[in-house]
Amino acid sequence: MFCVYILFSEKLQKFYIEQTDNLALRITNHNSENNPNWTNKGKPWNLYLSIPCKTRTRLEKFIKRQKSKAFIVSLKTDPFILESICSKHDC
Repeated sequence: MFCVYILFSEKLQKFYIEQTDNLALRITNHNSENNPNWTNKGKPWNLYLSIPCKTRTRLEKFIKRQKSKAFIVSLKTDPFILESICSKHDC
């Protein structure tokens, strides 16, 4: 089982979108002291939204292409939007 996950950094006021088959491990890695990636700058990262998917999907790229914080917020606040895009991306 995969999921597309969205993290939020209060420090940077930014969202981070990715997909994984091990969500707990990925969040731990993003918040690790040994994290060499860009996400190191935004610690602590908090899970904003997790979208379960049966397999790897293009949903992550779709969300990133929107380039909109308002769109990401709407995924959490408006179940119809999330349901609609999930039906198109095999979630």
